[in-house]
Amino acid sequence: MSRTSAVLLAALTITAPLSAQRIGTTRVAAHNESFALADTDRTGGTASSTLTDAVRRETREDRRPSIPAMVLAGTALGAVGLFAGGALGVASEDCGHHPSEFCGLGGAILGGLIGESIGVPIGVHLVGRNGSLGGEIGASLGVGFFGVLAAFVTQGVGIMLVPPAQLATSIHIERAANK
Repeated sequence: MSRTSAVLLAALTITAPLSAQRIGTTRVAAHNESFALADTDRTGGTASSTLTDAVRRETREDRRPSIPAMVLAGTALGAVGLFAGGALGVASEDCGHHPSEFCGLGGAILGGLIGESIGVPIGVHLVGRNGSLGGEIGASLGVGFFGVLAAFVTQGVGIMLVPPAQLATSIHIERAANK
């Protein structure tokens, strides 16, 4: 190593601010709490550790489902619901009496919209497990209804905003129930 680089290294080491490493929030307290609760079941045993309110809040927040997981599950089951509802919609139309090239299209669109409106909140609820599934499905169907109304006003562009709005609504309901 050259003399210049040794002097530079020494100068940087001396002038660099020194800071101690700080242990962040650890999971040890929550782990000790579970053992302390188990110790209280024994006769004569006392719980040796208690969690502070801040750690309790933090461990509750750690159990909150992640938003990306809810988005992924809602999107996947929304797509399944879209195709399943579309298939049921096509099957429900009677194309035998009035055959045309667009026969079944209306049923596919309506069935797909209803299937997607039910699939998204089910996917979000499977990850979150705290909100009201009926409330989430009702809100999702309401968003779908207003999306169809917006599609008439915006020449079809408004329907593109329905799935993200349904995802956001279902996630909001799920996260609000977790508090």
